Amino acid sequence: MNGGNTFKSFKNFQNYEVEGAGSSHNFTNLNGVKTVVVATDAGTSNTLVDLPSDLASISLSGKNQNIGNANNADQTFATLDIKAAKAKVLTLNLDNTARVDGVLSLANLNIGHNTATDLSAVEQLNIVSNGKRLTSNDIGSIKAETVGKFVLSGSQDLNIDIDAAAKSTSQPGGR
Repeated sequence: MNGGNTFKSFKNFQNYEVEGAGSSHNFTNLNGVKTVVVATDAGTSNTLVDLPSDLASISLSGKNQNIGNANNADQTFATLDIKAAKAKVLTLNLDNTARVDGVLSLANLNIGHNTATDLSAVEQLNIVSNGKRLTSNDIGSIKAETVGKFVLSGSQDLNIDIDAAAKSTSQPGGR
């Protein structure tokens, strides 16, 4: 990044939305962000670094994949990397926007440290499965070595594989 065209910090910037192709976003100097919405193109990967301790939630939304005649299409995301989040409790909302029976799928959810000194504080992951009618949500692989508690809720069917968690002794792939 060029220091001449980079902001030093933001204040009172509460909602942050990620759209388009996959990308990486560093929240170190984005003070006051309360919600992050990831609504990217199909099959993309995104990285969120240094999310603040008072973050309310992250939403993975298929809204930009269900436009026009694709209003019942499946929504697909490759990988969501959450590195060095500062909150002890993190909420991920899966917002399936298909009209009738589409599936929102995230192939990989990774929650962990950014570097040896930029650590993740996440101990609990709340996953909320949202949608309408017969829609469902799927996370193919969750790797969250700092997370010891998973809370699942919501109105739609949810399929997940937890491949790594704090104090885990199970083998991956045991859906």
